[in-house]
Amino acid sequence: DFNSWGQTAALLAQLLERHTAPERLPEESSHQELVAQLFVAAWLVCDGSEEQRRSFIAAGGITSLCRALQLDSEDAMLECAAGAARAMCQDSTASQDAFMEAGGLELLVALLEHRTFEVRQNAAKAICAAAESEKPQRRIGDLGAISKVRQVLGAG
Repeated sequence: DFNSWGQTAALLAQLLERHTAPERLPEESSHQELVAQLFVAAWLVCDGSEEQRRSFIAAGGITSLCRALQLDSEDAMLECAAGAARAMCQDSTASQDAFMEAGGLELLVALLEHRTFEVRQNAAKAICAAAESEKPQRRIGDLGAISKVRQVLGAG
């Protein structure tokens, strides 16, 4: 029964948990493309809805998101995961704090140096979304990310 978008967000988180587990995340393009599309779905479902974000987080979605933000993932998956991180953090202090506590900010800051502009841009936008909350703001400053974010967003 998927009459609740919250249930859909939880299901997406469960699928991502299954498909981003280290033993399940091979370097095969087809598998990483599937994961990228799951992140696009999570991005769309969680964008602007606190209920869906809470369901996604409760089902382990932040952990999967952080796993996918590793630099050795394919560009398309990194781009989609960073976009999902932005949707997750936008206007949600609880999501921003949960993402920071899971180590997501450090992963996004590392992506500001990625070889593709799209990944860098989505990472910068996600950092901006996370910076709406006080704790992540301090952490972002401590990581020295502010000038890098400005540089990326000014390049577009």
